[in-house]
Amino acid sequence: MYKQLLVQTGGITSGTLSILSTGSGYTWNYLPSIIVLNDDIARLSWNGQRLNPYDPDIQENVSIFKAADYYYFWSFGNLVTSTQLNRSNVGYLIAWSQAGTTIYNKDNTILNSPTIRTMSNVSGGTVQVSEGLSSNSFYVAGLNINQTPYRFSVGLAQYGFAKSQSNGIANGRTGVIAQDDAQFYFVLGDVMVNGEPIAFVEFPDTISVFNAANLNNVLTTKPFAISNSSQLFFSVQYGTTDSTSAINLLGSNGSVSYLVELIDAQTKEVIGSYDNIVFNALNPTQYDNLGYQVNVDGIGNRTVQLRLVVSHNGLDPVYNVTDRQSTEATILGKQERKAEKISYRGTLGANEFGLIQNFPNPFNPSTTISYTLPKAEYVMLKVYDVLGKEVATLVNSYKESGRFSVEFDASNLSSGIYIYKLTSDTFSEVKKMMLVK
Repeated sequence: MYKQLLVQTGGITSGTLSILSTGSGYTWNYLPSIIVLNDDIARLSWNGQRLNPYDPDIQENVSIFKAADYYYFWSFGNLVTSTQLNRSNVGYLIAWSQAGTTIYNKDNTILNSPTIRTMSNVSGGTVQVSEGLSSNSFYVAGLNINQTPYRFSVGLAQYGFAKSQSNGIANGRTGVIAQDDAQFYFVLGDVMVNGEPIAFVEFPDTISVFNAANLNNVLTTKPFAISNSSQLFFSVQYGTTDSTSAINLLGSNGSVSYLVELIDAQTKEVIGSYDNIVFNALNPTQYDNLGYQVNVDGIGNRTVQLRLVVSHNGLDPVYNVTDRQSTEATILGKQERKAEKISYRGTLGANEFGLIQNFPNPFNPSTTISYTLPKAEYVMLKVYDVLGKEVATLVNSYKESGRFSVEFDASNLSSGIYIYKLTSDTFSEVKKMMLVK
């Protein structure tokens, strides 16, 4: 909670009490650090945390930064254990500890740039930042208690011990729809083309009221060139910070919807559509983190953008957005990329159920199996030998409509004919394939 007190000749004026973490998209917000510059505007950093409902042992922990008068957040890092903020005469510096060891920092001059400084000679799970006279005089201290004797190290944030890196910085944008105690968050990030990260459009400085149109505008990447041979990856994540609050808010008619689109950068034509997710009272839980590899064969030479489109029904929410930056993938972190192969047309190219013949066939040792779904369903894709014994389960989950591909690795199987079967509540199809070693 935050309230500004103005001390004047006539007395003390008390401002409005506000909860600045509302709309951050994190369930727990704690260990705040606050400064006030000469403009009398408070700036805060704190730890944000939320759980993965599919695996309660996995937590998302980030460093969050926000100015009291600004409409969006910044978040930094993964596995953050501590964050600290301090000021100088001309600016400020944010530092955070990641995974209990490595310490990173950014100051106000590089807040919006893809640069994160790594403290090479300072480490520890707890971090402190000294007040500085100028932007190059901040000292950062780290306390490492992972082993005895406890180690305390200090270094200059910008020079001397520190080094900067911008290559490989993963970017993401988080949008949040918040009302009462419910928060629905949605993330598009880790957009890569031929190994190069793609940035998002800049935040406009002229916005006074942040609404749904503004939110959708900033959840868009900058234009990037693509061709039939390009390698395009992106990651998505959707969820709620509290499913009970979400159910109570949505009631019987409320809903929140998210959709990822690939558009032509000039004409704004929708080229592909992916992940049409709808949250309602029957489906208030988190959608698992997913990475996608997009097959762009047939797209031609053009300039495109990825965007996240948000809509809702029956709500009167507040909208928030966060700029995410990390030295690792912002959504998948250090996990091995769970890249699901999809066509660039996405749901625009799926009009009927279908199990497609694997390619290549015959194969050794791996092949790709594709299928299409005209509507969202729970599907299973399994592989059997000629005796009917199950040898692999390739898909066993709820899927949105669209075209999907999965790789089958038969390295541990012997040569022969195998059967693969796709089933759902309304559809079943079987095909054969041949493994030749």
